[in-house]
Amino acid sequence: MGLFHRMVVRVLQFTDTHLFATPEGRMKGVDTSACLAAVLEHAFASHQADIVVLTGDLSQDESKESYVNLADMVSRYHPEIHWLPGNHDHKPLMKEVFGAYPAFRLELSRQIGPWSFLFLDSAVEGRVEGELSVAELERTRAWLIENRSDCYRAIFLHHNPVTMDSRREDRMMLRNAEAFETLLAEEGGVEAVIFGHVHQDCVQGRGRTLFIASPSTGVQFRPTATGLTIDRKAPGYRYIEFAEDGAIKTETFRVGSLPEGLRLIEGDL
Repeated sequence: MGLFHRMVVRVLQFTDTHLFATPEGRMKGVDTSACLAAVLEHAFASHQADIVVLTGDLSQDESKESYVNLADMVSRYHPEIHWLPGNHDHKPLMKEVFGAYPAFRLELSRQIGPWSFLFLDSAVEGRVEGELSVAELERTRAWLIENRSDCYRAIFLHHNPVTMDSRREDRMMLRNAEAFETLLAEEGGVEAVIFGHVHQDCVQGRGRTLFIASPSTGVQFRPTATGLTIDRKAPGYRYIEFAEDGAIKTETFRVGSLPEGLRLIEGDL
């Protein structure tokens, strides 16, 4: 009897890289470029992936050079990279830089086997909190309707659309999260919503939907904190398997130990 091989769509998610224009750049004392390099090496030595998704806050200083640094680092490892902006990002520069790298895709959605993935822009210029524009909400509804009956569905965005039991993070979440969740409910729901922004690992089940937050490739934030509190956890990333029967298996991986130079302070990023 032959072996039956189930189809699994494999995704690597990296988020909140917060890179700088120069190697001397530091976030809370941490060399975010060195952290990302270690994370990428571990991830691609440990896992195969069909696509890579970068879920925002890719730059800390909104410089062109920071995006060049990121694209050079990640494109060496994989030929299909999807990206989203976060509140720390400069959208025109992202499009300019990433447009020169064939591996970097500016696609609104992606179908792989029985799974359809939607990539949403929740970043609003000049604001830390996120919001989905009317156009993004309409695009979401159209995608939900188009993919209602013949595939499973998952959404990627930067900002958290659910509360994290953290006063600071919940002030900076998706402002129109209620409208977003209402839209999902009206159109049959999705299997998963995956995001960054909160610099922590969390999986919440709400009905049929998993809301999945992922750690930063650099500095981590402590869950349930009232203000900005740095967590003493190593840089990380998320690996996700989307099965042909709609099941989702996911795990976060930490790389190394507490980053050298980390300053355990409170304040604004």
